[in-house]
Amino acid sequence: MRLTACALLAIAMNTASADIATIIPHPKEIRAIGKLAPLEGFRIIAHADERSQIGASEINERIASLGGKPLPVFTLKAPLPTGHAIIIAPCTASEIASELKRARIKVTPTDPGEQGYVIQPVESGANLRIFLVGSDSLGTLYAGVTLRQLIIKRGDNLFLQLATVRDYPDFKYRQIGTPFCEPLRLNWYEVLKAERKGDIKRARELAREWVAFQKRYFDWMLRAKINFAWNSTNIRPGDAPDDTTVVRAALKEVHEYGLARGIESMAGDTTAIGTYPQDKDNPDFKGIVLHRAHRRYFCWSRLEYHRRRARRAAKWLADAGYTGYFLHSTDGGGWQNPELWNDRCSLCRRTYRDDRARADATVFGIYYREIKRLIPNIKFVAVVYPYSGRYLDQDYIYEQAAAMMGEGETARKVAQQTVNKLAKFFQRLNELLPRDIFVCVRECERRHMDLIRRAWKGRRFHIYYEYAYWKGWRPYFITTPLWTKTLFYPAYKDILYGSTSIIGWNEMTQLLGAECAWNVNRSGAREFSSWAWRAIGAKL
Repeated sequence: MRLTACALLAIAMNTASADIATIIPHPKEIRAIGKLAPLEGFRIIAHADERSQIGASEINERIASLGGKPLPVFTLKAPLPTGHAIIIAPCTASEIASELKRARIKVTPTDPGEQGYVIQPVESGANLRIFLVGSDSLGTLYAGVTLRQLIIKRGDNLFLQLATVRDYPDFKYRQIGTPFCEPLRLNWYEVLKAERKGDIKRARELAREWVAFQKRYFDWMLRAKINFAWNSTNIRPGDAPDDTTVVRAALKEVHEYGLARGIESMAGDTTAIGTYPQDKDNPDFKGIVLHRAHRRYFCWSRLEYHRRRARRAAKWLADAGYTGYFLHSTDGGGWQNPELWNDRCSLCRRTYRDDRARADATVFGIYYREIKRLIPNIKFVAVVYPYSGRYLDQDYIYEQAAAMMGEGETARKVAQQTVNKLAKFFQRLNELLPRDIFVCVRECERRHMDLIRRAWKGRRFHIYYEYAYWKGWRPYFITTPLWTKTLFYPAYKDILYGSTSIIGWNEMTQLLGAECAWNVNRSGAREFSSWAWRAIGAKL
């Protein structure tokens, strides 16, 4: 049923039709009162805070898109005026305290809670008031986003489907989709090209077009209640060129627009200190790790390179208005040689001996401190290899070892030693990293999620869930977001990154991802299956 609703919403978000069943993410509790209220004669009374005002704008944007006349907007003051009104305010607004008490509308900062809201129609004589009240400012805005989907057109007239709503999200950080695959490519490269040529006037003209397009995309994310954007560009923050003043300003304008709507933005980077073959003759790189597939150089002991990259990354992120940073360590080596640690240089061996946790903590710490200095509220994600809980499953490692050396006691001992060493590595690194750093983990079965949770005790995760296995078949629409429930732990404020892993808009998969991040136990939810995930992604 809700999969059909996904399809309907893709249409309903931009047409005159509306139905409670098409609201995505679907509210936790919603009940139609059973009648339509003509919008004529209504006014919007919004709290003075920015997100309440944006909520009012969202309602009026919907009305205008249906050919109606936007409703007059007034700033909330006590007492409320008589007449029909849509009232938008956080629960802490003193101007509505007595009205909420009189109408027995219960909303507090903890009930429904973070990003939660209530919509409650209240009739008082000839007056009809629709209260949109959030537990916080973002919940208040989300109430406006939900109400806009209850506005419909019948003939030449606009109506509001009256309903009571009580809603809140499961995952508090919902990072869905891969926007650089499409929205950033509108004319992003042309902006870069013009600026690097020194044609600043042309670069700014192109940047205005790009910013306008990006803002429309962020509006779409708001209406799907997606609150974190993977807005990483082709520029790695640690290698960001200096001649990018125009693109930095453009990114900042977009990201500030998003933040006003509760949407943060994240950029991806790597701890690589050089590129092959450009840096192959650098004498400092002699004997250090070369990731041949990625054509990049890595080292844990040449710290001045990391310090320079960290300063450059911090400035890029701050100039461009990012509040999220995803820093990837050496990506590879499998269970036998994670992060290619066994290939480290002689200086790394002297500096750290065999203490990979201290080496990783040293490198991550350099970037963390530089970025935190400029962006105190940064959400810093450390990508530590391996990032799957399967590597803590002795049976799984035994299968890998047995495939190489044959079944038997030797393979079992190797599996046990591998799992024990990795668990100790995670536990030690967990102690060394600052507590507010998120650690990236990948999609896996619940038993494997439990294993990696225990190893990273108390640590919040950035959960990278690739909806379609990127090496295989990546359809336009896939239902794997229904497995999101496996990855949800109510006690942790994790970031869910639902990656569509495909070039293209594929809004259907993004909408289902948004639905399942908000409602992990929705109808049709299933447990994640690694076998099924790879089978779905198999090449045809």
